[in-house]
Amino acid sequence: MCPRCMQCDTKFDFITRKHHCRRCGKCFCDKCCSKKVPLPRMCFVDPVRQCAECALISQKETEFYDKQLKVLMNGKDRMHLYALSISFIFIQMRC
Repeated sequence: MCPRCMQCDTKFDFITRKHHCRRCGKCFCDKCCSKKVPLPRMCFVDPVRQCAECALISQKETEFYDKQLKVLMNGKDRMHLYALSISFIFIQMRC
């Protein structure tokens, strides 16, 4: 049970509702969890509610993969593919 926002410590009641970040699962008020960002790595096709910290990470991941996918589709060498996989592992470890 989560009686308060994990960001601003606002108490939840009938007016201030509790929301969950779809990425980290923590409880937030609407003000602290209002960003809606795609989260394809967790199989959410449409943008979903995320806290500010997770929304920033998700946005950076999306930009990274969009850019790298274009590079891979253009047929870069194996060394580039290796560097991409190392970057992917690093990002996954940070989550």
